[in-house]
Amino acid sequence: MSDSPRPLEFVTFRREGADFAIEARWVRSLRPAAEPAPPAAGLAAPAATPAAPTATPLRLALAIEPGAIEVERPVELVAIAPENLHPLPPALTARCAIRGLKALSIGGGGLLILLDPKQL
Repeated sequence: MSDSPRPLEFVTFRREGADFAIEARWVRSLRPAAEPAPPAAGLAAPAATPAAPTATPLRLALAIEPGAIEVERPVELVAIAPENLHPLPPALTARCAIRGLKALSIGGGGLLILLDPKQL
């Protein structure tokens, strides 16, 4: 019998070009957003490039405040082993511009930013 801790389930999503995750126990539903979110500052296509069709934003409903956040596809349920979770020291998270940053995970898909929904 193995004494290794069980993997934790996270809902992963993209937002403004980065990969994020929230522990699945805090997620209640995923639906199309009522209105598309405005484009992120500095990410507009150059004038000579035709505008690419924008994906329909999705609203991830949470069990706690802020209640919901808008996310981009792909949205997936993944299991992450505890040894692949790297909490950040409080001194670093206090100075970070990413609200709710809790930990990082590095896997086959690259860097995943783990958020604490209580801090969003």
